[in-house]
Amino acid sequence: GLNHGRYALRSKSENAVIQKALLYIQENINEDLSLENVSSKVFLNSVYFCKLFKREMGEGFNEYVSKLRMKKAESLLMIPEIKINEISNMLGFNSGSYFIKVFRKHFGLTPSEYRCKYKQDNGLHQTTTSS
Repeated sequence: GLNHGRYALRSKSENAVIQKALLYIQENINEDLSLENVSSKVFLNSVYFCKLFKREMGEGFNEYVSKLRMKKAESLLMIPEIKINEISNMLGFNSGSYFIKVFRKHFGLTPSEYRCKYKQDNGLHQTTTSS
C-alpha cells in the first residue's frame, strides 16, 4: 500500500499544478494562451506540461482552450450589444476571421448565423410589449 500513497501524493501536486493552469486560462482567456506561455506560468517544461494536462484532463491543452473559448463565445453571442469582432478580441483571437473559422468548425455555423438562429429559436426577434 506504500506505493499507492506515494502515487497519490505525486498526483495531488500534479493536480494542483493543473488547477493553477486552469485558473490562469480562465482569467486570461483574452490573452495569448499558448502552451509555452501557460506552462511557464506553472514553471513546467512545455512538453511535460502537455502530457500532464492530457493525463489529468483527458484532452489536449489546445483542445481544452479552444472548447473553453467556444463555450464563452456561445454565451457572449447571446448578448446582442456585443459585436462579433469584440467577442473575438475578448477571447484572445488575433483576427476576427480566424475566430469565425474556429467557431464555424466547432458549431457548423458562423457566429452571426449562430446568433440569428439563437434569436429565432428563442423568439427574441419579437419585441414583447406586454409588461
